[in-house]
Amino acid sequence: MSVQINDLELLDAVRGFALVHPHPDVQKFSDSMQNWGNDWISIEPNYLPAADFLAEAIANTGQQTRSLVESFEQHKRRLHWEQSYKKADDVV
Repeated sequence: MSVQINDLELLDAVRGFALVHPHPDVQKFSDSMQNWGNDWISIEPNYLPAADFLAEAIANTGQQTRSLVESFEQHKRRLHWEQSYKKADDVV
């Protein structure tokens, strides 16, 4: 399976989650999810060790979010993860 097809599979999972989620904060993304566009650009994977917790998270995830978390767990090694905080930020 090509990288682009894998990316589209993951995008479909995110879109499917966001478009039916009832929470108003998630619905704010509805327009952008419906009008995502067709351009695709390949980028190099950037693994983030925190992604290893996704497998454990699946067991603690509700039915509404399980398939989305499973999709990210399945693709975790090939995604370009970015970290918005550091351990020194005292967030973790």
